[in-house]
Amino acid sequence: MSNHPRIVLAGFCAAIVACRSSEARVDSAAGSLDSSAARPASVDSAPTTSSASGAAVTVQIVLTGVRSDSGKIRSVLCSKEERFPNRCALRDSVAAKKGAVVVAFRNVPAGRYAFAAFHDANGDGRVGISPMGFPTEGLAYSNDAMGQAGPPAWEQSAFDASKNAKITARMRYW
Repeated sequence: MSNHPRIVLAGFCAAIVACRSSEARVDSAAGSLDSSAARPASVDSAPTTSSASGAAVTVQIVLTGVRSDSGKIRSVLCSKEERFPNRCALRDSVAAKKGAVVVAFRNVPAGRYAFAAFHDANGDGRVGISPMGFPTEGLAYSNDAMGQAGPPAWEQSAFDASKNAKITARMRYW
């Protein structure tokens, strides 16, 4: 039953909208990649795990394919030790912007991470689910990974952030 989309997506949503860790700080710095991109948000984080180099990096995610300006984009960045995408220490939400939205996680320990986001278009803090069990709001994962009847595994979405990283992920709607 744990592979049922309603259960998995409900857990993902709860993780993203939960209170931010006391170790994360949202920075309201504004800017954009270009005139069609959204204002980036950034999350500064005190390292929660040590990396081999001890370096802190910035992970910038460009989310494309956002359908509207309605609501918020809620996102998480997860290390392997966390339960992706349900229990991730680094999370943020930014205003949705039709086209592209940028999220930046700053001062993250260098390492491998997976990213997930959903477009909370109606602002209810949950991924909407149709009677057939499909999401009614957009979802995005790093590497544009897709799972079977739920989110992809961390390994499918993982990317290297041993130095500053900029990745692109496409918001998908059903």
